[in-house]
Amino acid sequence: MSQKSTVDLMIDDLKLQIMNLSGDRATYRAIATNKEVKNKQLKQEIEKLKKEIEELKKKMTDSKTEEVIEEPQSAE
Repeated sequence: MSQKSTVDLMIDDLKLQIMNLSGDRATYRAIATNKEVKNKQLKQEIEKLKKEIEELKKKMTDSKTEEVIEEPQSAE
């Protein structure tokens, strides 16, 4: 039975470390991709809500303008 040399053991250990790091890297990349997709979705939702707010503000302004225009007419 031949014993592995220290160098061989070190090489095996380094191979194992590389394999583990590769797995970790893949996991982190998947998490980062998932976060990027979620971030993009949230940005789109924010833009949609901003547009809705602007539309509501415009409707409120238009509604107030109509009330002011209608008010003098009803006084006559």
